[in-house]
Amino acid sequence: MLHWSSSVLAGNLIRDRLERFAKQGCSIIQEHPSPVICIEWFERRVLITGLNFVPNDACHAASMNFSGAVDTVELRGISLTGLFFRRQVVVEDFRLATTGLIMRGLDGSTEQDLSAEHSNVDEPWSMEIGNLHVHLRSTTYITSTGDTMTSRGKGIRAVGQEYVSGAHWQGRAAFHRVKNVELFADSLTARMIGGYDLSIDHSAMDQRLGTMVLGGVRISPRGGLETYSAALRHETDVVEAHVDTLAMDGFDLNRTLAHGGVSATFVHLVSGRVVILRDKTLPDGPSEEVPLLAEVIRRLPVGVGADTIRVDALDVLYRERVDHSRGYAEVPFDRIHATITGARNDRQDSIAFIIEAQCNAFTDVPVSMELRSWVQDTTDRFELDAVIGSMPFASLNKVTGPLLDIRAVNGRIDSVLLHMEADNRRAHGLVELAYHDLDLSTGGRKRKETRNRISTLILNTLVKKNNRNSGGPRKGFFAFDRRRDRGVFNYMWSGLREGTKEILLPKSFTR
Repeated sequence: MLHWSSSVLAGNLIRDRLERFAKQGCSIIQEHPSPVICIEWFERRVLITGLNFVPNDACHAASMNFSGAVDTVELRGISLTGLFFRRQVVVEDFRLATTGLIMRGLDGSTEQDLSAEHSNVDEPWSMEIGNLHVHLRSTTYITSTGDTMTSRGKGIRAVGQEYVSGAHWQGRAAFHRVKNVELFADSLTARMIGGYDLSIDHSAMDQRLGTMVLGGVRISPRGGLETYSAALRHETDVVEAHVDTLAMDGFDLNRTLAHGGVSATFVHLVSGRVVILRDKTLPDGPSEEVPLLAEVIRRLPVGVGADTIRVDALDVLYRERVDHSRGYAEVPFDRIHATITGARNDRQDSIAFIIEAQCNAFTDVPVSMELRSWVQDTTDRFELDAVIGSMPFASLNKVTGPLLDIRAVNGRIDSVLLHMEADNRRAHGLVELAYHDLDLSTGGRKRKETRNRISTLILNTLVKKNNRNSGGPRKGFFAFDRRRDRGVFNYMWSGLREGTKEILLPKSFTR
């Protein structure tokens, strides 16, 4: 009788604790059917099955609510003192299995609102777990802004040891720490409120080895690049990308949990394709400053980032349109191999952030570059050196035709060298261009018309056909103010463009 009475009392206490836990997550426990709670006193084991949460829409005193089925919660070696008297879950072994769990981030009230609400809400629970086993099937997380992330297939499986956590409470920061976690996930998808979809075919993480691997990563606008772009009100970069493998070594899970950003010593991106589309026939949007690379890294939480990033076999295609009738210009960069060092926000670090890259442009034109910046320099200063190899001028027709309505019919580029020094306000530098026998036309397919023949004649009269008279490559010096609503790629392209104009056109046309 005593054993039965104590079990009933303990079951009621656990039910009360579950209801309080649900309240902290802006949820309530479904009454029919009720969860089944089994307690084995001597084994210090608690088994809870059939637990279902439903949202409490009237609640505002939490940053998240949750709903769905918790199939099994099993606690072995549980501290009954912590459970009943100290608002602690202290267990030797914890097992959790869920199906269709939905976690939703709330818009959040102000700190004053939350403080007022907390006058009627119990202090959050803390947890200490010796061994952790979690299986989340078909789990969905919805952010406060409406982005939706879902796991499918076998869901998310994780095991770990020595997990410790505490929630934010009256000035106390939330914290999570864990050891020896192994995590596996199948088919993660995300539907973004901004019109993009993200998917990851599979992922695995081993905390003991410090590794994280993501396979089959894809992000794309719904409906495709051109359809998505056509629906935009303002000129905006539209991006579609996939990466076959993204692997990390030296992955620090606890630092990632503490700072809210990934920390790794080495990141390896293997095989992928990125397409960037920009339709300049659309009007400019509200002017917003786009940060350069150094500022992007400084905006990361302190300590977050990677010491080395290696990129292998990445293809990038940039597409741009300035006139509906001429279509999109295309600038392809194939088989990019790059090494990036120093991409970490460390306020005590004065080591340079460096990108070294090689690729082929326009199918078979060799290109190499080195960009050097300094993360903690608040002027975002960087130096760029790039070399472009030999190619026919006609290789550029995919760019100059749609953008300028100018095409090369003869001539060859022997080499292009670009040196650029810049900060977040102004750039200066030099382009060295060796070329010969340049012959241009304008007007596209209507070149034979009298007006276009005259335009072509004038164009070829103005443009310098070769650099032979100079005894070496022609040099074009440039200096210009940065357009601060454009990113670093546009900034570098502008340097190359301005230097090339200085070389090819008379001075009266470049002043």
